[in-house]
Amino acid sequence: MARYFLSELKIEGFRGINNHGAPLSLSFKKDRVNSIYATNGRGKSSIYEALCYAIRGAVPKFSKMQASDCANDYYANIFHPNKTARIEITFEPDDGGESVCVVVTREPSGKRTVNSPTGHLDPAKFLESFNEEFTLLDYATFVNFIENSALERGRSYSSLIGLERYSEYRQALQAISDTRNFNADFGVAARNQKIADAKNAALIALGQCASSYEKVLGSPYDDKGDRELSKKSIKKKLQESAILSTQVAGKALEDLDFGALRETVRKAEGGPLRDELSTLTRDISRFKGYESLLNSPAPESLVSILSARDAALAKTEGALLKAVFESVDAVLKSPDWQDASKCPACDSNVGPSLVPTISGKLASYTEVNLLQDKAATVWQSDYWQALKKVEEDPASGIAVADRLFASLDATIGNGRGTTETAKSAEACASACNTGPVSGVIGVQ
Repeated sequence: MARYFLSELKIEGFRGINNHGAPLSLSFKKDRVNSIYATNGRGKSSIYEALCYAIRGAVPKFSKMQASDCANDYYANIFHPNKTARIEITFEPDDGGESVCVVVTREPSGKRTVNSPTGHLDPAKFLESFNEEFTLLDYATFVNFIENSALERGRSYSSLIGLERYSEYRQALQAISDTRNFNADFGVAARNQKIADAKNAALIALGQCASSYEKVLGSPYDDKGDRELSKKSIKKKLQESAILSTQVAGKALEDLDFGALRETVRKAEGGPLRDELSTLTRDISRFKGYESLLNSPAPESLVSILSARDAALAKTEGALLKAVFESVDAVLKSPDWQDASKCPACDSNVGPSLVPTISGKLASYTEVNLLQDKAATVWQSDYWQALKKVEEDPASGIAVADRLFASLDATIGNGRGTTETAKSAEACASACNTGPVSGVIGVQ
């Protein structure tokens, strides 16, 4: 983005500058500091006020005048024959592009018009872009800066050179960079849980599909094979059944009413025992889907991760002091705090600068946070989520009062796990793996 430098200024009929037909013209060089020097009453203030009017649309001192003082009468020079003020400003970009010329006119009625002889599409907005706190510094502001206390001078200086806004941006970026705040604000944990649930549901459905396919066709299902060929084979097999052929004929596999087909088979074979067999078959198929997840490589031990987290936490000064360090760090980095060697908490001078000390103490908590996040990530793995499904499945026979995964999910899954909760989780995993899964599949 190009930066612009003031290269030329022409003023006619504004404040103390008359020069009808021969405007005051000033040229500036962008590669050096430019200054204007003249004795009193020669128009230096009028030049500054002309720039204020062009960029801000008003002269600051006029806004403080009473209505009875008729401030609007003081913009145009009273001796100018047309009572019209004209300010022409030329800006030169630092990227070698075309210069931009803007003309601001104030008519006798007080109407302010802005146009661009060089053809800028929106010259008024272009001028507004220069209306920053540190662009125009008047004498009153400068005097206050000199006479103010050190703290007030620091605040004024920060505002003048843009440090105040920089500090706001820095604090905002620091808040965003905290992954835990980001995760909480955007519900990342909940979204990850939904994704994990969807993946688990897809794997379970695939296991059920493979089991049903093998029962109907008598051969294993290849999920990487020709899907259209598999669909044709299933339909052909169903159509070979005398009791189903009329419901299958002339329809694509996707259009079949499988609920109606099951009802036809149930009526043909009849009896509650058949319904019980169907239920058991579905349970077996579903638990085979769980089994495929549980047979995948087990994730890293939660007990090991949280034990390492506890060991890392023992090397720090505890969670309570962490909050204190974070508060002190925020104050030290604020533009309002001028003395980095003074402690904001106890008001004592403790050295050349507290910033490295506080930053070092906060860095000691980094490993704790990483291990805590790692435990939460492992908890979201397919292995643990499959065990949660096993415990919640009605066919597992585990009473609601005896289920542990909901409470474990609220601690480990939300980053508040302990080694004791991790041990409970792994004990529960062992019980589920050797109990309900093996039991239901053993029915086959």
